[in-house]
Amino acid sequence: MGVAQDPIIAAQKIKRQIPDVITLDIEMPRMDGLTFLRKIMQQHPMPVAICSSLVCPGADTLDKAIKYGAAEIKVGGVSKVMPLDQISDEIFRV
Repeated sequence: MGVAQDPIIAAQKIKRQIPDVITLDIEMPRMDGLTFLRKIMQQHPMPVAICSSLVCPGADTLDKAIKYGAAEIKVGGVSKVMPLDQISDEIFRV
């Protein structure tokens, strides 16, 4: 499992090792999630899960995420703390 502080660093890491799946937020430093999703799907198509507490169901942003290739979208606030292995299981379910 890898982690990147922003999409620019993530793109550099993806060039070295292509992951099985990526999770993105809509709001990220240096580049928004939709722009990064579009770029990554052009370069290395792979499953991408969008997770955001800032986007409401039915928002235009969600339509764009699907159009650009997101495999899964989770919206709404986090209501509980989840153990890391449970988060990993949820990601790999995608």
